[in-house]
Amino acid sequence: MLDGLEITGNVGTIIRCADGTGTDAVVITNRRTRLAHPKVIHSSMGSLFTMPVIEAEVTEAVGWLRSHGWDSRSDRDHRHGRAFGLPGGGLPGPGGARDGQ
Repeated sequence: MLDGLEITGNVGTIIRCADGTGTDAVVITNRRTRLAHPKVIHSSMGSLFTMPVIEAEVTEAVGWLRSHGWDSRSDRDHRHGRAFGLPGGGLPGPGGARDGQ
């Protein structure tokens, strides 16, 4: 789940990495970049066209995740990737580039 990412190259790169690691889909909340932006397309290296990218409201996305057994947490609360490997299925989320995450 990507929340409020503003840097177009980062959005495309994360979509490409998600595709490469076998992630089922990318959920974008508070979208601040156009998915059709040339930098998003280029940095995704085509994954944007093969990877499901879903745009949703934060409350809708978090509600869906929780109803399916996921515990969403922000990396702001779990520095240095400690959110990975949480019991019960943790879903770490990145902090913003502005916050040095």
